[in-house]
Amino acid sequence: EACAFRVYEYDAGAGVSEKWATPLPECSGFLSATAFDFEGDGAVEVLTHDDCFVYVLDGTTGAEHMRLSAPHATWTEFVSLADVDGDLSADIFFSAHDVWNGAPPLNLGKCGYGAADDGLRHGVFTYSDPDGAWMPTRRIWNQQAYHITNVRADGTLPKPESDSWGAMGYNNYRVAAQGKAVGYGADLVVSLSASLVGFCPGEVELVARVENQGIVGAPDGVKLTFRDASGKEIGSAKTTKKLAPGGSEMVTLTVPIEGKQSYSVEVDTDTGAGAVVECVEDNNAGAVHEVTCQRLVE
Repeated sequence: EACAFRVYEYDAGAGVSEKWATPLPECSGFLSATAFDFEGDGAVEVLTHDDCFVYVLDGTTGAEHMRLSAPHATWTEFVSLADVDGDLSADIFFSAHDVWNGAPPLNLGKCGYGAADDGLRHGVFTYSDPDGAWMPTRRIWNQQAYHITNVRADGTLPKPESDSWGAMGYNNYRVAAQGKAVGYGADLVVSLSASLVGFCPGEVELVARVENQGIVGAPDGVKLTFRDASGKEIGSAKTTKKLAPGGSEMVTLTVPIEGKQSYSVEVDTDTGAGAVVECVEDNNAGAVHEVTCQRLVE
């Protein structure tokens, strides 16, 4: 049977059933897995390391989010997660080998490395999100059987160790977690100003200042929706750069105006969860009132 990474789910009535399976090019049967909620949306991603690659898979569907070249004999490999550099964003780290007992690992012929892959390499590798958008996690991962309660943040071992599966635990295993009731994320807020363009009747330039007040980066391409006083949409625009914590960008829209008008803007929707996972989801709107375009000559 072809090699695959399989995830099963348990139902008290129906028993155990396969939830999804993702084909892998080669696996010895010694591979292991971990998981982490990179996006802070409540659904973990699954990480595993076969003979050829490290994979980041969607925990719900098994769809591949990312693969990284990492040849290995799968006797000692394991992909781990921790905040290696202390920037409040998780990092992936793992090892790779291009020589095993004096020769290349046995199953490299099945890896099918392409031009976009790093191929054969050796060492310990760390990967991070360049904008710090991955959720925060602890700064420690001390062993293959890591389960949060087995080690303190300072590296000392608790004695006795509390149950990681108990009522006060986390109900997981080999999972890097943000902890309980921690509201980490981006926090996009927006303010709005207006500047008249030319004489009346004419145009007004609406200037929206988008700022990330959270502690996690926000992606580019976030939609802003502009509305008139009645709530009717009059236009939209998108951010053009990724916003690190504390970063901001001006986004403009020019619309016709005559008389006195009021305008509002929303970034990534102000009516609940949008495309960006935020620690605060109801502060995404701004407005400017009584923008007046007065004819000088009647």
